[in-house]
Amino acid sequence: MRSGLVRTRAAIIAAMFAGASAAPVTGQSELDSWNAAAMHHAMTAIRPSMARIETVGGTATGGGGRPFTGTVVDDQGHLLTALFNLRHEPEAIIVSLADGRRVPARIVATDTSRQLIMLRIESDSALKPAVALPARDVRPGQTAIAVGMALDPGQPGMTAGIISATGRIEGRALQTDARVSPDNYGGPLVDLDGKVLGILVPLAPGSGDPGAGADWYDSGIGFAVPLDPRRLDSMRDGKSLRPGLHGMTFKEEAGFASAAKVSAVRKDSPASRADLAPGDVVRAVNGVEIRLLTELRQELGPLYAGDRVEISIERGGVRSERILELFENVGRAGGAD
Repeated sequence: MRSGLVRTRAAIIAAMFAGASAAPVTGQSELDSWNAAAMHHAMTAIRPSMARIETVGGTATGGGGRPFTGTVVDDQGHLLTALFNLRHEPEAIIVSLADGRRVPARIVATDTSRQLIMLRIESDSALKPAVALPARDVRPGQTAIAVGMALDPGQPGMTAGIISATGRIEGRALQTDARVSPDNYGGPLVDLDGKVLGILVPLAPGSGDPGAGADWYDSGIGFAVPLDPRRLDSMRDGKSLRPGLHGMTFKEEAGFASAAKVSAVRKDSPASRADLAPGDVVRAVNGVEIRLLTELRQELGPLYAGDRVEISIERGGVRSERILELFENVGRAGGAD
């Protein structure tokens, strides 16, 4: 099947780039067939790692009661879904696996920065975990398929698009133009080999509300969170992940062209304990040079409470190094602030 898919891709590329004067290589129906074969290949690879999840009870205002999608991330019974799906705090969670089994699940941990929640089921047989494509290998322009199990437990729904951008929502997410709705949240965004690019969640800049971004439903703006093995290990251990607080405030003097100049430091914050002061300019974070405030936010946005951050500041024309240990930001579920 792999060699057949490679030939399919090669044929599609040859057809796309054939010269205008050349004889037609294929008709539309054949291109449609090739496209269907590629989608089927991706679906065959990811289907055993997907689950349909239902809930019982919960708060009426949370929007519960509808089925949603989950993604198996290891063979020990751990699944990820979107925090959006469980914001109604259900009394019971039931997972329907690819082989037809229905089993209860419990909540293990949450990630309120990336709006994920981890579930655990007990299974007599090993589950097939999704295979993640390393984040460094994800490129804008590559094919991306959003998959969901909410509507039909026997046949996943899917929509195709591309990766529009990486490092969105302050460095935490991928952006895709594949149509993404609540039916997809918690499901995977996959490539043509069925490898997971990220878990689909609703996100919006500057907001930690689990429902933020859901109003972009089917708009061509969707987000997926790449899988980070180190963070998954923490969640398996029952550790919920929270956004980090550094305690610096910055004045945006010229929008995107602003330097990362500190305008205020919160009392007893990590920045205060590291002896930062108004007027300091952040020049590097964890070895990455910083020229603009937007670059600083990209570096700090993906970090969590408890992370240690090495920063280089400039004060009076002299650079010096500082270590910050981020606090938990209980007031906001976005990136480090």
